[in-house]
Amino acid sequence: MTMDYLDFRDILYLCQDPEFPVSSLLRRHLIAERSSYSILQEVIDDDWSIIPAIKVFMQTLGTWNVPGPSGILPLNEAIVYERADLCRLFIAAGARVNSLVQTEPHESSPTLFRRRGMDEIDHFIHYEANFYWAPNDPDFEPLHLAAIVNNLDIVDLLLEHDANPNALVGSYGSPLHLTKDYRIAQSLISKGANINALNGAGSPPLFMAIARRREPFARQLLDAGADVNIYNKDKVSALALACKIGYPNFIYQLIGAGCDVQGLPSNPSLHIAVLNRNQGIAQFLLDRGANVNQQNEYGTTLHVTQCGEMAEILLAYGADVDAQDADGDTPLMLNVIRRNHEMFNVLLTAGADWKSPKIDWDDFIYDAVYSGKYTTVKLLLTHCKIKISKEKYLNPIPCAIEHGHEGIARLLIENDPDLVNQPDDEGITPISAAIQWRPTLVAELLAAGAIPTDSDLDFDSDTDPGQDSDSDGLDSREDLRAAVAKALKDQDMDTVNALMESWKKTYT
Repeated sequence: MTMDYLDFRDILYLCQDPEFPVSSLLRRHLIAERSSYSILQEVIDDDWSIIPAIKVFMQTLGTWNVPGPSGILPLNEAIVYERADLCRLFIAAGARVNSLVQTEPHESSPTLFRRRGMDEIDHFIHYEANFYWAPNDPDFEPLHLAAIVNNLDIVDLLLEHDANPNALVGSYGSPLHLTKDYRIAQSLISKGANINALNGAGSPPLFMAIARRREPFARQLLDAGADVNIYNKDKVSALALACKIGYPNFIYQLIGAGCDVQGLPSNPSLHIAVLNRNQGIAQFLLDRGANVNQQNEYGTTLHVTQCGEMAEILLAYGADVDAQDADGDTPLMLNVIRRNHEMFNVLLTAGADWKSPKIDWDDFIYDAVYSGKYTTVKLLLTHCKIKISKEKYLNPIPCAIEHGHEGIARLLIENDPDLVNQPDDEGITPISAAIQWRPTLVAELLAAGAIPTDSDLDFDSDTDPGQDSDSDGLDSREDLRAAVAKALKDQDMDTVNALMESWKKTYT
């Protein structure tokens, strides 16, 4: 009767005494009341390993090979806890290493949302190759669990007892899909594992090895004859996946094994390397015959890259600078829309056609000025010979002056002098901006034909109207205006500069 009041831990403690009569325990002492939780689960969880006593527990329980509260069989739980000793014991006592009913992989379906060949690859890497698993998943075979926990001893034990290396479970696939250990892969392959089996995502083990960056595993699959030109459900190739990972050794091995360097039109490998900004891999593919002008639904590699250095590489290999995508847009048009000044400079220098009426230059020019992109502005003015004043675009000179881009302001003044008397969208003229922010440019504006007006000398907009200047003998803003106006008329830039510096000290 005393035993009826002991929990499993107490019983295990007593059983460590060699003199304790383990055979005196009854079944009710070894199974939790109103549940299927038996002392075997406690043995597994607590790493308890007195095998003779465990054998007695199993004999006393009778029906011992039943799921515990978590729904997992003793053998599977012993695998999860990497208890090889218990695995041997349970298998010897009759635990099945294969299910009676073979499950099939779920039917694969393409990823719903795609973007330039990358979303489906990212999804595969983050959610399919590196998946979350639960040991009580009813689909798992013992061999799958042993592969997941990467325990070679248990894998070999199961294989010795005829575990099926090609068993497919749900979306997970075969044990070869799940392991990360090349030694386990070797054991599975030696027992006849299908190296090209597809999991529920439609991917072979080679894809899993690449996505997990397991080079020895990938090499072993290739040496065993894995198909290097197989595609998954999203029409992604092993080479495209390796290009996304950015691991050169995978790419060298795939190409060396006879992989098609082009890939499918929907996801060309070169496009993936270019989008991933991996210049070394892109050059490697180009050197081995990748078509630099191959198009997918987003155009050529020159359409999709947003990196100037990558564009220079592609152009050096013969990329068509004026290739059109499905919408009729060239790489230059797209980069004007993207406001990618680096790409614009590279493409224009390479001879891209800039005369298309589809191009809206206004925002691009203003953004280049605002961002201080001197080379871009110079190309627009000197190469494209765009006259901002004649196109009635927004005058960017005040913006250039306010943000300290004096070199750009001088470019604009020199190449489009008609701008010097045009206000911007806030009514600020170049001379007004120069007087307030860069007096050193006033002389150049006057020389280019700027005509100061009364509004250009309105210094009250950003100051307290109740405050008067007492600096340099100036008793009011009217006196300041008059002094600046006289200095401008005399083209005495030193005086203009000194007056404006005095005003700034007082009012800003």
